[in-house]
Amino acid sequence: MTQPSPAPSPRRPWVPWAVAGGAVAVAVVAAVVVVPLLAPASAPSPTPTQTDAVGPSPSATSTPTPTPTATCTVTTPSVAWFDVRELALPADGEFTADRVQRIRGADEFDFLDSTGFLIDDDRFGIITFHESSSVSVLTVAERDGEVLWTREIEGSLAPVSSPALTGAADRIVVSVAVDTDWVMRSLDLATGETLAERPFGEHFAVFAKASRASSAAVAPASADAFYVSDRETLSRVNADTLETEWSASGSDFGVDEFEGGVPFWVTEDVVFVGSHALDAQTGESLGWESAGAVFLAGGATLQTMVMYDHVGPYDLSGLDTATGETCWSREIISMAGTADTLWVLTTDGAVERIDPATGATEETLAQTSADTLHTAGRFLVAYDGDEEDYSAPVTATVFDGSTQVGELTLSSGAELYGSGDQLVVYERGTSTTPASLTAYDLPSTDRVWRAKLEDAYPDAAAGGLLQHRETSDGDVSIIDVYLLHGTGERAR
Repeated sequence: MTQPSPAPSPRRPWVPWAVAGGAVAVAVVAAVVVVPLLAPASAPSPTPTQTDAVGPSPSATSTPTPTPTATCTVTTPSVAWFDVRELALPADGEFTADRVQRIRGADEFDFLDSTGFLIDDDRFGIITFHESSSVSVLTVAERDGEVLWTREIEGSLAPVSSPALTGAADRIVVSVAVDTDWVMRSLDLATGETLAERPFGEHFAVFAKASRASSAAVAPASADAFYVSDRETLSRVNADTLETEWSASGSDFGVDEFEGGVPFWVTEDVVFVGSHALDAQTGESLGWESAGAVFLAGGATLQTMVMYDHVGPYDLSGLDTATGETCWSREIISMAGTADTLWVLTTDGAVERIDPATGATEETLAQTSADTLHTAGRFLVAYDGDEEDYSAPVTATVFDGSTQVGELTLSSGAELYGSGDQLVVYERGTSTTPASLTAYDLPSTDRVWRAKLEDAYPDAAAGGLLQHRETSDGDVSIIDVYLLHGTGERAR
């Protein structure tokens, strides 16, 4: 299992954002039906100018531009950024289907959970747990659908380390749980051969995060160790031997469990037990504390208060991990980021691009009534929902860089992805309505194709859709897992 972690927590909870991967039930009939739209569908027209102002303009009342102190430098980490809201889907909706797994012996009462996880630019992993046999099927495949290797492993598996998740090269590490026994196992990335294994007790992966700015996967560019937790203690584990290099518990620093565990944060050179900073190599206390949750976005090390279901403004600040100093701070409503860009929504409704090193406003994109920012691939999206009715439709204003390129009305709970120049909307469906995937061209926001999904769902780790199809071999039932994809490359 992967340790439950505080996902990006928008000011409003009506836009759920999935992590890479997903779960589906066993299918009886499976299909993807694509409906090309020969004429533009009724969708909001693009808005070439800024939205109507709500309240005073940012130049009149926005938060003053912070000025960093002369001795304080926001830490710039050397990390790899993997955008898990970027898919590689066909622009015309005509999918290529490649079988990536075959599960024999599943029946109608089996629940098969297929989840992708990131490995690197070219490869991804899939874990499918066969509940009735308590066996996990682990596959490593290329993003074009070519399977490199598959292993069946007794127990329930979860990824602990891969190049994209931790920066440790040439291997993947999985947590294996069989009843109450836990094992950590390292596998050669090229062959699937076991490199190391040892009992470890109950453990969950702790990764570096982009936190509230993005759901991207962030990892050191290279690393020789990774981190796990038993919810009370953080341990640094050697990637070659799987031996523990050091451990630190919440009780060591008087940090209580919060929402199911002690909060731990990992950056390139410093890790945190709650707000207490430790040297990442040695585990020794550095003698200073952060302002709360520490994360990496926009090419900088940032911090906010620890938030799970917070509603209202909060402080965002830049952190110098060499000294523990806060270099700048400003009050915001929401934020979003990419590997090198950071946007904020100010308390007076301005969408601004800011300099992560100084907190200074570099550009005002729009004045809006929205209260949540997110990214979908390279696109920035500002959401405006009904404060009284979370099930009401949501207005999404889309920006490509500094340019506002369109506006869409979405159902509550719809998920957005980027795919090339298209914006893709995934709606989960209901017991009577199948899930669907709809692609919009930008900046026109013309709807160009729609796919009705039967037992398929976007998996950003794979860069496409994962789908279960049921067949049989005599009396043996078979569930095949397919990757539905295009021919393009997934953005990093």
